[in-house]
Amino acid sequence: MAAEGVPVHVGEFGCYDHTPNGVALRWLSDVLGVFASFGWGYALWEFQGPFGVIGHRRPGARFEQLDGFLVDRDLLELLQAHRVSP
Repeated sequence: MAAEGVPVHVGEFGCYDHTPNGVALRWLSDVLGVFASFGWGYALWEFQGPFGVIGHRRPGARFEQLDGFLVDRDLLELLQAHRVSP
């Protein structure tokens, strides 16, 4: 569809919080890189919870207080680095 000029949106994806953090970040980096290379928009399964940027509890994640939330700083930076502009 993208080849025909139709925008592509990847609705809901994520990496479960029982996945080792290093594996999760590498996989998400690869997936987000593909989305960005094609200009595809995307949505995480959730913002807060087992698949989110807040509250996933993956051991080894680097959490930081941000606006009253414990945010996975590395995942947030990964998402920001792979933003897709319309």
